[in-house]
Amino acid sequence: MARTNTNKNSADEQGRAERPKRIPLYDQRSKLVVKNGREDMVYRVVNDRGNRIFRFRRAGWEHVLENEVEMGDYQVEPNQELGNVICVQVNSDGTKGYLMCLPKELYDEDQATKAEEINRLEEAMEEETRNTAEGRYGNMKVSVSH
Repeated sequence: MARTNTNKNSADEQGRAERPKRIPLYDQRSKLVVKNGREDMVYRVVNDRGNRIFRFRRAGWEHVLENEVEMGDYQVEPNQELGNVICVQVNSDGTKGYLMCLPKELYDEDQATKAEEINRLEEAMEEETRNTAEGRYGNMKVSVSH
């Protein structure tokens, strides 16, 4: 008669219950998802290239600390930076991106200013179109040099 070791079976079951859920390799995960962020803030990952971080800081954006939000599905890549700002590798060349935030009020002001500039440019294009004959686009000048 075969003996079964009930202690070993219960230990295996307990070990499986404590393990995190297995994630298949083909499962799509995002390391740029921000969870539990404040509703009054806008979050963005800023690539650390050139002077982009400096420019964002000058515009009022601040680094987000690890204890303020959760970032990434299933902790795709843990933060490898010293300190406690959130940093992720954003591509295969080693470029790092830092999670930064700006109060929504300031973000909305910036977006409104940007929209005004776009509207001004579109208005100028429409004005130019109105001044030309219908159905014609652009203009042509011919000059003869001797």
